Amino acid sequence: MGEQDAILVIDHDPAAALLLSDFLEREGYAVAVARTGGEGLRLIRLGTFALVLLDLDLPDLEGTSLMREAHGARRRPR
Repeated sequence: MGEQDAILVIDHDPAAALLLSDFLEREGYAVAVARTGGEGLRLIRLGTFALVLLDLDLPDLEGTSLMREAHGARRRPR
């Protein structure tokens, strides 16, 4: 699987992030995990993910704000 097939899990709860990433990896997906909204946004700007699983109640950045930022980051020329 290429980077475009990877799934990004953004969750500040380590147990939830581990549960999701372990399950997805067992299903054959490449998984990246971010524990903060800022880290998740940085990873989105660096790569291409097929899917982003996002905790909407992140302590450093509200999930809906992160989605708007990420959408804007994807539209900017690199």
